[in-house]
Amino acid sequence: MNSPLLNMLAMFLVVNSHLDSVYPIETLATGGSIGNSIGNSIFFALSGYGLAMSFKKARATFVTWYIRRVKRIYPTVVVVIGVACLIGLEQVNGLFSLLQVLIWPTSFWFIEAILLFYILFYGVERFLGLDKSIYMLLFLFVPYFIFYYSFVDLTYFSIEAPGHFKWLFYFQIMLLGAYIASKDVEVICRKKYKWLLLTLTVFVYFGIKIMLKMTGHMEYQFAVHLSTFPLIFFIFVSIGSVKLKNGLVSRFVGLFGGVAFEVYLIHVYILHSNILNKLEFPVNLIVFLFMAFSLAILTSKVLASIASIYEKRLVVSHE
Repeated sequence: MNSPLLNMLAMFLVVNSHLDSVYPIETLATGGSIGNSIGNSIFFALSGYGLAMSFKKARATFVTWYIRRVKRIYPTVVVVIGVACLIGLEQVNGLFSLLQVLIWPTSFWFIEAILLFYILFYGVERFLGLDKSIYMLLFLFVPYFIFYYSFVDLTYFSIEAPGHFKWLFYFQIMLLGAYIASKDVEVICRKKYKWLLLTLTVFVYFGIKIMLKMTGHMEYQFAVHLSTFPLIFFIFVSIGSVKLKNGLVSRFVGLFGGVAFEVYLIHVYILHSNILNKLEFPVNLIVFLFMAFSLAILTSKVLASIASIYEKRLVVSHE
């Protein structure tokens, strides 16, 4: 599975969906919530896929496993949000406020959600197994539709609005990633019609969004989430199976796919600052991209250096 390529695709979709204030034409931001939803879905599916693959390699107690997950995301979170606090892009008022912003729940719903998802995911995979995760995915449609018809405001497109409803959907997507990992991916990826099926699922997904906008029948917006499952599946088995033969392209994808999480965090602060306000398109876009990716790469390199120094000291202390 070409995870760096999928990471880069997800990063592009999420970041681009937030650039409506940068582009001269807002629709260039991949329809806003459309690109954001697909990008987030790829991220969560990749997370489920990666976690499931780690379960295949070795078993660990929950505490050990959970701490390992936290250690992978929190150095970046603390550094990025910490710098944002220091330069005034995050407002804090006292120690408790600082802990909320810096540790949990933070300003990013993704961080808050994934920490809970890790706990639920561990339970599903330990008690049901990788290949049975699809049953939990299907079962979660029960609370999904109960919540949908009981609490969701269906007067506008609200399934991706701030709130906890979309968490159900994204945990299902995470389980889809685990289910894909449980199968023989190489066999799935050799299927003849995977690119055709990907094209069809893209048309269905966007077709549903267009029909909802044209007709105003927002009571059927759940169809957007439903159409995301086959779309993500065929993104994985088609784009995820691409072999990059060109060394330069492979390094490019590896570099930028490897800092997708850093970009995910950093780009929001750049957009919320006043840096881009006085610049015209496309200069504002160029400046934004340069800042987002250079700062993401710098953050990744600094954290990698700190981790390397720490590991060397541990080795020395045990000798």
